Amino acid sequence: MKHLEKTAHLILFAGLAVGALAVFTMRSESSSQFVIFLLMVAFYLLWGLVYHHLRRDFNKKLLLEYLAVSTVVLLLAVMMFRI
Repeated sequence: MKHLEKTAHLILFAGLAVGALAVFTMRSESSSQFVIFLLMVAFYLLWGLVYHHLRRDFNKKLLLEYLAVSTVVLLLAVMMFRI
């Protein structure tokens, strides 16, 4: 189980780091940055659900938590990019 924890967190960190680098790289194109944010949120949501499924502790409360965090980030991205 300890190996799963380390690997899962490394995958999450790597995915979000790649997304952050992509946002920085596209700093002059706000529409591209918004799409990258959408992809990062989708990655976070899907990876979180897969991770908890692998740990066998997935439940509706976790799903709602991941959906809430994803929704807040998407709302912030919409406000930030004024789309």
